[in-house]
Amino acid sequence: EMETRSDLEKDILQQLPDRPRVCILGGTAFKAASSEQLTKALAQEFTKKLSHQVVVITGGMPGAQQTFAQSLSSDFGAVVHL
Repeated sequence: EMETRSDLEKDILQQLPDRPRVCILGGTAFKAASSEQLTKALAQEFTKKLSHQVVVITGGMPGAQQTFAQSLSSDFGAVVHL
């Protein structure tokens, strides 16, 4: 099983663009409206300063991850939901 997992990890890594990777984590629901606004603002800054320079990775969860991913521009480059 460990070899299979290692092979899977290698396969995933080989499919990602060769750029720095940023993993976005967070709760599935916002407890404060200001947290959602901050998440959107961070995504907008990522778009302005890091578009096509990094790979954004999420777990594909609702809440912070989904909000961040949807707040990136449509031409951000690489967004991967594992």
